Amino acid sequence: MRRTRCLAIAALALLAARPAHAQYPFISVHAAYAAPDSFYVVWDQRDPDPNAYPTWVGYDVLRREVPGCGAFARINADIVPRAYGNATIYFGGVSPSPASEYAYWVVPVDANRQSVSIPAFCEPCVDYATCEPLTTPYTIGTMYDVSGMLFVNTCTGLCYPGAYLYGPHAEELRPYAGTSTTVRLYGIGWCGGVEGCGLNLQHWDVGPCLGATAVSGSSWGHLKVVYR
Repeated sequence: MRRTRCLAIAALALLAARPAHAQYPFISVHAAYAAPDSFYVVWDQRDPDPNAYPTWVGYDVLRREVPGCGAFARINADIVPRAYGNATIYFGGVSPSPASEYAYWVVPVDANRQSVSIPAFCEPCVDYATCEPLTTPYTIGTMYDVSGMLFVNTCTGLCYPGAYLYGPHAEELRPYAGTSTTVRLYGIGWCGGVEGCGLNLQHWDVGPCLGATAVSGSSWGHLKVVYR
């Protein structure tokens, strides 16, 4: 069977309406699939004071399968070093097969791999990626309307990402707002900002909630840091 090539996603698009971060460090995390069997997690780091938070030595990358509400599991063998100053950090490896969705969470840690509390650190720390976006649902649920903006009320107990909808087909779903019809939504999502996660909706269909499925394990590849 021919393997489906996963759609590469631009992972460095930062939010335009971001508040100023002059006094404390923060990161913005994005995740994507880039090939039939690989993925990457990217976070843009701003670290204005390298002497602040001296116990913070680096990051752990955690992952959880979606659908499913299980615990996040660490997938990096070694701590990803803190990149002092401003940097964009790429962390890639081998993913499960296509038709999968995962939530990725980047956590600042100390030398003992305990999380370090940093106020207002994330915009966001968690992001979701599907392989591939046009054939694997990003989220599933019913629709509701808030002040003219469409949101998805996700399937109960499966921990799909909630999202507001935009893109070429979002308005097609307005007749379903406030009804019990369950729809499956396909496209490219990103998280952050006041409204939370957004989905650039590429297409949709009517269908039931999907349960969790088994996936293969992963192994890790490369790590790259770009200072700016």
